[in-house]
Amino acid sequence: MARRLEKRKRPKREDKILHGVNKIAGHVLDDKTIYVISFLKNAKVISGLDYPISEGKEAVVFKARSPNGDVAVKIFKYETSSFLKRSMIKYIEGDPRFPSLRMNYRSLVKLWARKEYSNLKACQSAGVSAPVPLKQRDNIVVMQFLGEKGVPYSRLKELPLEEVDVSKLFEKIVDNMAKLWRKGYVHADLNEFNILTDGERVWLIDWAQSVKKEHPLARQFLEADCRNIAKFFAKNGVDTSEKEVMASVLKQ
Repeated sequence: MARRLEKRKRPKREDKILHGVNKIAGHVLDDKTIYVISFLKNAKVISGLDYPISEGKEAVVFKARSPNGDVAVKIFKYETSSFLKRSMIKYIEGDPRFPSLRMNYRSLVKLWARKEYSNLKACQSAGVSAPVPLKQRDNIVVMQFLGEKGVPYSRLKELPLEEVDVSKLFEKIVDNMAKLWRKGYVHADLNEFNILTDGERVWLIDWAQSVKKEHPLARQFLEADCRNIAKFFAKNGVDTSEKEVMASVLKQ
């Protein structure tokens, strides 16, 4: 497995910092976010940020250092589209953990980060393979770094599947979905982009939208997760279907 990681070209530290931080600084590292980063440093949760390892519409993830080794720091963006704001509300309204919802956008982003942290804690107690949550404050979640030598593990979408046992990866993902359902949760955005793997193990990531079973759309979200996983693996040689994945998740 180490050989596969070595083949992935590792950018120079200076290039990562200059390109990555300059690109996102205006959208993510505003004064209030920098204040929170300073708080986390003073509290010895982190020692410092290194470079971005992932960027999406709602957040940027940095590789960072802590007194105990590498960690991942996920910073949710305050500046984003009104469409994304409406989408976020869909996953919050109806969740019994968050009965009151303030429409102020900064408050919504902080709640979104708190929701990710809460969901990661639930995963940990359920034995679901996901990043271990370490700390949450305002729009930042600090969690376990998943990778080796500063290089994050591949997303399932990026993995050369001809080099691994695809059926075993499929079984592990479905098993995690079943554990999550037994705990009373649904990921609600599970697909090949939100799963990290080293070719043998899997970790489910990006948890802010995850909901409890009591959410009115929980079953619909579960069906979509099962559809996504079945579609991806059926394309890659596994004899499965959405119906079979759903049955496996519900019966366990």
